[in-house]
Order: sequence, then structure tokens, then C-alpha cells
Amino acid sequence: MELRDKLFTEEQYIKQLAKYYCRIEKLNSMIEQSEKDGDEISPDLYGRLFDCRVYTIVTMYSMGENLEFIKSNYRLCKQEIRLIEKK
Repeated sequence: MELRDKLFTEEQYIKQLAKYYCRIEKLNSMIEQSEKDGDEISPDLYGRLFDCRVYTIVTMYSMGENLEFIKSNYRLCKQEIRLIEKK
């Protein structure tokens, strides 16, 4: 894969993506647990989740990832926004 952005190495981008995916999983777990417990979910949690999704898209683009793959992640991001708006 040809890097579009030479700011970091491919290995550094991969590590960064792993961190974002880990954060996304943790935030999703926190939101799911709050829903199960009937607790009010802080809008901040949704904001951080959205931020992590956007960061993954930017990182994938910088890595030179296939644009179709990036688009699919963008669609996920849009779906999460719609879910947030409904709540």
C-alpha cells in the first residue's frame, strides 16, 4: 500500500488505528452497558465515539487505504450520527 501522507510510517499508522478501534470498542461497551442499566448516556460518549470514527477514516486515507473501504467506514459513521440524533 502506498502511503498518501508521509508524516508517519505504515507501522505507526497501523498502531494508531489499533488504538482507535480499541477506544471505539470501549465506548460502545460503555454505551451498551448504560442502556442495559437504564442510565442516562452522556452526549460526550457519543461525541468521543464519533471523533474516533472520524480519526480512523483520516488515518486510513493517510495510509493509502482503498477509497471504497474508507467510504464504508464513513457510512458507519453516518449511521452512528443518525442513532445519536434519534436519542
